[in-house]
Amino acid sequence: MILADISSHLSGDLIGDSSVQIDHINTLHEAKEGQLTFVLEKKYISLAQQSSASAFITFKYIDGLANQIIIKNPKKALSQVILLFKKSITESYTKKHNAIISQTSTISTTANLDEGCSVGNNSIISHLVTIGKNCIIGNDVMIYPNVTLYDNTIIGNHVIIHSGAVIGSDGFGYYQDANQWFKVPHIGYVQIDDHVEIGANTCIDRGCIGLTHIMSGCKIDNLVHIAHNTIIEPHVAVAAQVGFTGSTRIGDHVIIGGQAGIDANHIGSHAVIAGKAGVTKDVSENEMVSGFPAWSHKKELKKQAFIRHLMRSHI
Repeated sequence: MILADISSHLSGDLIGDSSVQIDHINTLHEAKEGQLTFVLEKKYISLAQQSSASAFITFKYIDGLANQIIIKNPKKALSQVILLFKKSITESYTKKHNAIISQTSTISTTANLDEGCSVGNNSIISHLVTIGKNCIIGNDVMIYPNVTLYDNTIIGNHVIIHSGAVIGSDGFGYYQDANQWFKVPHIGYVQIDDHVEIGANTCIDRGCIGLTHIMSGCKIDNLVHIAHNTIIEPHVAVAAQVGFTGSTRIGDHVIIGGQAGIDANHIGSHAVIAGKAGVTKDVSENEMVSGFPAWSHKKELKKQAFIRHLMRSHI
């Protein structure tokens, strides 16, 4: 599909080469030559300027991007383009055998052990687990009762998924038009790498396009929410009741305390996020932050000491 056809479909303003061939859509992090990606907000401009994508759907003109379609409502355009490309974003997978599966679990009839779904050696699927189409489950995986894996979920080796976890559900993606909310389709998937443990009742949304990726060795506690297209690098530890907004990237060996909220583009490697912190800006490597909004932990401690000193002097 050429860029001119996409622009015409969206009724957007095309700047650049209208004859550019677009074969796929992808996220800003992953887009390559021949692919189209999206710049939905100002905070993604710098990332877009480093992207290898051939074209961009943007909310305004952005210097340094060769080919862009400018749209008044980019989230609506995201939804429209996903539907255009939906048929070309179907995954197919191979199969393996020798799994132990409870008779009370449900394997999709179009994704069973003989057709589409792959379950590795020595993996155990417990009671009332539901597995969708085209899932891949590695070796020595333990899935506890009442877990749901949506279509196309990939689970690596030596993974533990505790009861009630939901992996691959739609992200919270909507756009407004004529004072109504309309759903943005989610056609991505979730990939969980080796040696990851996922706590009870944790929810991991699939990518809107592309993937939500939990890399090797991560440990995720109970009641955590990981939004669409979040990338968590190896050996991150996340305590209970943490929430991530979409398209966040967490560097390796980050530690996140309970009930923290993460709304930033990037958390640097080896950073520490204290419990109950409200992270609204990027965090540097090896930095420790706390408070709301989160800032240097040392500054937060001084602030709290100052407030308590004032209170004691007035009581």
